[in-house]
Order: sequence, then C-alpha cells, then structure tokens
Amino acid sequence: MDVTDNVAYPLKMRKTAKDEAATRTKDAVAQVNLAGYEERLPSQLSGGQQQRVALARALVAQPEVMLLDEPLTNLDANLREEMRFEIKDLQRKTGSTILYVTHDHEVALAIADRIAVMDAKGTIRQIGTPEAVYEHPADPFVCRFLGVSSFLEMEKKGGRFIIRGTDYSVGMPPAGPISDSSEALAAFRPMDISISRPGAPVSTGGADNVALGRVERTSLLGPIVDFRIRLGEQMVRCQIQTEEAVARDVIIEEGGDCAISFHDAKWFSAVQGGGEEAL
Repeated sequence: MDVTDNVAYPLKMRKTAKDEAATRTKDAVAQVNLAGYEERLPSQLSGGQQQRVALARALVAQPEVMLLDEPLTNLDANLREEMRFEIKDLQRKTGSTILYVTHDHEVALAIADRIAVMDAKGTIRQIGTPEAVYEHPADPFVCRFLGVSSFLEMEKKGGRFIIRGTDYSVGMPPAGPISDSSEALAAFRPMDISISRPGAPVSTGGADNVALGRVERTSLLGPIVDFRIRLGEQMVRCQIQTEEAVARDVIIEEGGDCAISFHDAKWFSAVQGGGEEAL
C-alpha cells in the first residue's frame, strides 16, 4: 500500500464514508508533513518518513489516547531529535493524550508534561512534572534513571557530614530525618561538580564543600569534557564545557590531582542505597 492507503486503513476498517475518509486522510498526512508523498510506497520512504506514516495512521482515527512504545528506536540520532519535537507539536495540535514509553530520559524530559518513572517490577516510583522529577527525585532509583548521577556515602562526625573515608564535606542536608541520622547518601549530577587544578580558585557555593581528588579518567566528548574522579575509595563524575575547560586549563591528565567543589546535593537516607551503576 502507498502512503494514502496506509494512513486510510483504520478508516477503511471502520467503514467510514469515502468522502470523510479522504478528507481525514489528507489532513493526517499534512499534519505529519508528508504532503506530496501520498503515492509513495514504504520502500520509497526514509526511516523518519515511515515513522510519520505510522503516526498519521494513528492520528486519522482521532483517538483520545495514543500509546507510543519506543517509537524512535530504529532512527538515527538526527532523526530521533527531529521526530521527538514533531510528536510534541502533534500533541499540542490534536489535543490527544499521548502515553509515551521510553528508556531515554532525555526524550522524556524534552517532550513530557508529566513523567512517571517505573522500575523493573512495574512499580511507579515517582510521578510529576519533568522539572520536579529531575530536580527533586523521590529516591536514588529515580535520580539514577534520569541521568548520570554520582552517589557519595556520607557519615556524620563532629556534627557535620563528611565523605566516608575522607575529611571532606559537601554541605549539610535540610533539617529532618536525614540530617538527624549518622549516615546518608549525597547525589550529584556531573554538572553539579566543579573542577580546577589544586591551588586554583574553585567555585564553591559555600566554604565547606571543596575536596582534593585524583583524576582516574578524562574523556573529551565533543562539547564537554567528562572526568571520573577518585575521592578516597569512592568515585564521582564531573563534566565541564570544553571551551571553559580549555580557557581555565582544567583538561587534567589521567592520574593528575584536582580540586572539586559540590553544588545542589540531593540527599537520601543511607538505607535507600545508591549503587555504582551511574559511574
């Protein structure tokens, strides 16, 4: 079947009147920017165009709810980025509710109005807006699932929390059960950790959250430089924009010493567990 027949198929199954079916099919094809491709066969379409046909075939039925299960899996990186915004635009135009299943947290954060994070057992761990779920994860699982995170085991000594195995602190948790306990976990996104050479000025965000560590791995990832840093027996990930790293001379070789500071810690009780998966 060509594009028109593919898109019109749900209406054919419903025995929709021909004139109405033709109009709705034309509108659905236009909605996914495939006007002019109506007579092409699947073999004459790119992967992204084929996905648009699938979306139009779903849209033509005018559903109240659309279920999309990893719809961008087989597309290349550029097409995935393009299609995810097109799906969001379609949702705005049609007003349909879309339940979009994905393992890609970047897609979820980019297009969702609300996110539900589900674990392997099918348990919903948190539901909220992308901003709320990302900035205030309910537990270490959610924090880890929504992007690379480093978890530091903390212990209280002399009224302050320090990184286990070191004398360094990352600040204090808000008043409550965690601050009253003797152990805790502090989680950080890579961009929440600043890096400099020892002795150079460090952006601290506070007087008591600077630590000295050793760079275990330095990776240039195009626009960012990614570091894996050892603090005692624990590891953290730190990322910095490449231009800034060059300007500040902080592309530190593997095995070199560094100074790091911490910002925006996300605190969890020690019994929740953090794990090393994100490292």
